[in-house]
Amino acid sequence: MENKLPHHTFTSTITHPTMSKTEIMEIYDKYFKDVFCLVNVLIEEPDTSVSITAEAFIALYRMKEPVIGDNNIKCFLNVTARNMSINYLKHHEYQRKP
Repeated sequence: MENKLPHHTFTSTITHPTMSKTEIMEIYDKYFKDVFCLVNVLIEEPDTSVSITAEAFIALYRMKEPVIGDNNIKCFLNVTARNMSINYLKHHEYQRKP
């Protein structure tokens, strides 16, 4: 996907106590497209969608308790990205009101 952040941009800001950068990038590569598509359907702004998608991954890696299992990781990312998208839309709707 063209809007994907370069690995060095994403991993330079993240450290995780139990996962290597290789493991982080495997998760990122595996789920980026799905999470981005979910966000972009809601937001309809590709640049903003990339930012929100990246924030969802950052939230995953900042968790004190690791999320284990493919289904749990996918669910966490999707729910987090959806909630961030809704918050973004609410914030921008509020700003547009006189």
